Amino acid sequence: MLLSAGFLGVNALLPSHGGKTRASPLETTQRGVPLSPSDVAEQRTAERSAAAVQPLATEFVTDLASRRHLDRAFALLAPKLREHYSQADWASGRDLPLTGVGATSAGATSAFAGRTTAGFVSSLQPNVLFAVRFDKLPALGWRVAYVHEGHGSSYVSETNYSPAGFAPGSQPNTLGTWLILLGGLVALVAVVVLADRRLSR
Repeated sequence: MLLSAGFLGVNALLPSHGGKTRASPLETTQRGVPLSPSDVAEQRTAERSAAAVQPLATEFVTDLASRRHLDRAFALLAPKLREHYSQADWASGRDLPLTGVGATSAGATSAFAGRTTAGFVSSLQPNVLFAVRFDKLPALGWRVAYVHEGHGSSYVSETNYSPAGFAPGSQPNTLGTWLILLGGLVALVAVVVLADRRLSR
């Protein structure tokens, strides 16, 4: 009982990672429920965004996987993301967000799309999932604003892979998140130890 209460308390303190996973205007159609004119317009905008960005996403992932045209891939990075990579190391293949793959080409499955954002997930051998989000930036157009490499499992594939910070409204894991988890764990252990001492008396 105490363990359950402690777990719920820690969970309540953690920052939200975005409600429904992979929510998107592309998913707004419901069986038998007609869409409103504004929903129809939003869905068409999302479909146009996904169609416009998908070739860029496929090209970007293929360039990284094959270690070719890395200068072209680097040129697609948004300014904030470029701060995390050295252009020289990137060009030499030493500092890339996609590593250890056996594929030289890759497709990109649409995860979500909107007026100014579009996310894609690629599945590459051997069991690598790679998430890429493009944001539409003023004067620059579509640029890669997020990348994350992970692994598939019997429960996770390119259709539901959604690492922290990828989907709209989700938040990346931060130092604050880990401190909350650590503090919650320490508090939970302390409560269990105190309860055990009282019960043993």
